[in-house]
Amino acid sequence: MDKDLHTIMRIEQDAQNIPPSFPILSAVETLDYDFTHIGSGEYFLPSDVNLEMHCRDHASTRNVKEFRQFKRFAADSEIRFESQP
Repeated sequence: MDKDLHTIMRIEQDAQNIPPSFPILSAVETLDYDFTHIGSGEYFLPSDVNLEMHCRDHASTRNVKEFRQFKRFAADSEIRFESQP
């Protein structure tokens, strides 16, 4: 947590009470947030996710995602009702 901004910057998830018969021993995911410039604005968005799993067959996996090149889509419209003379 960023104490100056009062903003949560990271969320961590750790799997608990995994059944003994399940093939995965542990799973931990970390999601990081950061401020990102899009156009003329700055937005608070996810930046990275890291997932690590350890299996009973001694295999391990790691999945890393990076969020980049955000785009902002917007539209403006106007409806006018003009009266007849």
